Amino acid sequence: MPTRPDQSQHRADGTPVGVAAFGDLLREYRVRAQLSQEALADRAQVSAAAIGALERGIRRAPHPSTVSLIAKALDLSEEDSAALKAARKSRQSHSTKTDIFAHLRTPRTSFVGRDADVARLLKLFGKSRLVTLTGSGGIGKTRVAVETLKRIVSPPWDEAWLIDLAPLIDGALIAAKIASTIQPPLTDGAATISALALTLVKRRMLLILDNCEHIITAATCAADAILGVCPHVTILATSREPLNIAGEVVYRLSSLSLPRKALERLEDAHAYSAVDLFVQRAEAADPLATFDADDLAAIVNIARHLDGIPLAIELAAARLPMLGLQTLQARLDEHCTIAGRRRDLPARQQTLIATIRWSYDLLSDDERTLFQKLSIFAGGFTLESATAVCSDETIDQIAMLTLLSSLVDKSLVQAELAQSGTRYRLLESTRQYGREKLTERGEYATAARAHATAFLALAEELERLWDTMPDRAWDAQAEPELDNWRAALAWALIGGGDIAFGQQLAGALRRMWVVFAVAEGRQWVRSAVETLDAGTPDAVIARLDLAEAYLDSTLIQHKASYDAAARALARFKQLDDARGVADSERRAGIALVYLGRISEGEALLHATLSAYERLGLQKRKCQVLVDLALARHYAGDVAGARARYAETLAIARATGSERMAAQIAINLAEAEFRSGDAPSALRLAGEALDAHRARNDMKNVANDLRNMAAYLVAMGRYDEARLHAREALALCRDIQAEVAVAFTLQHLAAIAALRRTEDAPLARDDRVRATQLLGFVNARLSALEALREYTEHQEYDSMLPALCDAFDSGACAQLMTEGSSWSEDHAVAEALLV
Repeated sequence: MPTRPDQSQHRADGTPVGVAAFGDLLREYRVRAQLSQEALADRAQVSAAAIGALERGIRRAPHPSTVSLIAKALDLSEEDSAALKAARKSRQSHSTKTDIFAHLRTPRTSFVGRDADVARLLKLFGKSRLVTLTGSGGIGKTRVAVETLKRIVSPPWDEAWLIDLAPLIDGALIAAKIASTIQPPLTDGAATISALALTLVKRRMLLILDNCEHIITAATCAADAILGVCPHVTILATSREPLNIAGEVVYRLSSLSLPRKALERLEDAHAYSAVDLFVQRAEAADPLATFDADDLAAIVNIARHLDGIPLAIELAAARLPMLGLQTLQARLDEHCTIAGRRRDLPARQQTLIATIRWSYDLLSDDERTLFQKLSIFAGGFTLESATAVCSDETIDQIAMLTLLSSLVDKSLVQAELAQSGTRYRLLESTRQYGREKLTERGEYATAARAHATAFLALAEELERLWDTMPDRAWDAQAEPELDNWRAALAWALIGGGDIAFGQQLAGALRRMWVVFAVAEGRQWVRSAVETLDAGTPDAVIARLDLAEAYLDSTLIQHKASYDAAARALARFKQLDDARGVADSERRAGIALVYLGRISEGEALLHATLSAYERLGLQKRKCQVLVDLALARHYAGDVAGARARYAETLAIARATGSERMAAQIAINLAEAEFRSGDAPSALRLAGEALDAHRARNDMKNVANDLRNMAAYLVAMGRYDEARLHAREALALCRDIQAEVAVAFTLQHLAAIAALRRTEDAPLARDDRVRATQLLGFVNARLSALEALREYTEHQEYDSMLPALCDAFDSGACAQLMTEGSSWSEDHAVAEALLV
């Protein structure tokens, strides 16, 4: 055993010196067992690459089930197994500070005057799982929340995510927003908060619900539902008012500190955070600016007049280069005195609005117009999208960059460096003011239409680019715009801005939904379908049908997918739309293969392949080749399937289609299992699992895990099968894949039916539960018009003899009938007892 000194220091990678590093310990145990990485990987049924990554420390926090498999493969003693698991937990917990907060926005300016607030907030996390940070607009709630998290030394969570609610128009979209933000993302979203909460039950997570005030009722319901179900979730909310939930701890953020009397020395200014902030931001705005004791009175007066509100101070300081200190003070005093006060708002909020108004009034006409139009964006924007939405005959992209840079300099727009380039956003207080001015001028509807039009064009462009752009680059362009697409759909379909436009946009986003938010996408598509009438163009209906076919297929509802694809195909043929015909034939063809009509499906897929070759669509050609390989192995031609998969893998790698390459590994695993080689199937599925985890593709992680559970059942390795099936079950419920949930419940039923125990009462309980679960699965598959695939058929056939031996036909039928009436929640609860 490696030495484990009792010290509190940590290695460079964050592991305590007192606990062996996971990779070092794993390597020692492997060498002691005289196993190569490949041999251990084969025994543990994981990839050799995964073992190498763990030993080198590249993969930091292996899944607990992976550690269990490795410990069993190494035949470790209880003591050594415990040490390996402790090393995993220690490495995970001590790397958390850098890992779980790394994605949070890194501010470009210094943090001033809030150290005491941060210290108090840190203490509150030990008192409640709901901390609400309240205060007026512009007071700095978001900045303090993020800074507090970054100062947590040993987080009690495994992950932390900031959910910016400001872009949401409709509180009903909170679940979708959370689902598409957290990592690994619930890529198919949970349709409701209650459904979402069930998917987070086992996750140790901090959720920051930022900017709750405009949808306070929905935010309150969301927080209450999540906290009520998820014992390991903590929520930090920022809002202008408390959520008023039992157990909530409220911390009100006050203004920055101000001196009560005149200051005599410049160095004394730094003791008062409002004055210090102004000086720091003024010096940043004008590097040539210098202040002395004679300037103190003006600086203090400005900070006092702005009530110590950080955003107001930053807006004022940004004007220093143009006005100079004395003129800045005079103009600010004059404007705020003339502007007066609104009795319906708190004093500090009045001050902020007055300051924003003052800063707005100092803008040029073009800057004001642009600022108003920019308020239509949700969740940020690029220079290109700002140009598309806001430009006119006098403003081209070069002029747009100049104006946008000016608004950034004046602190009315924030600039942030993102993976795909610079993105811009308005803080919520300034966005609300800009939206009010836009509405006052009667231009909101025009701006909303321009915004929706631009994002429809972007969706269509990304659909065209998909065939030639590597997956990672495509994702980096598409994912940041989800909030803008949601806003456009909400304006068109919910707000009644333009129903016909909403129908068109919902269909155009087909691929975005499949990649990022399947369940949410299906809701939008169905909402659009419900508005169809006799006047809807056939092209719009065809694209909505095709979108339904894609989404249903992703959720393993192949009968529904075929029906939608057949409708789309008929319409696209009438429209003489070659690409639409090919896409519809592909969806119909693969659905037929899954439904057992293999020759019909292959005929459609071959027609699709020819069409894609004529159109020069390489990525889509790759997809069809994968489908044809799948058809071959469904037909029992495993050799033919292998040849097809080899051909497609080369194309997938050449086109940067990482998703496709991982999908091929899944399908190869199924082909090997069909040929009778369960160990090879398990190894290939393990490789696919590593690839999908690395990409946070949880939809396919769920598929990998449930397939691995089935392979392990077939191999009689029931304990490992149960671990995989339980994780798969949680993920399948995350993505609302009802058929996949049913298949996974069958895997757990198979474990209960087939495993052997000397405890006769326990054995009978197992068989009763297995029979009832099977009754539920049969009823659910029938209701969804879904068929068992080969792997599930083999498992089903192996279960029946065991159940028939345990009960006579009447008792067996009665138990199945009981199970058929269960709810999904009841069935899941029973399955987790296996």
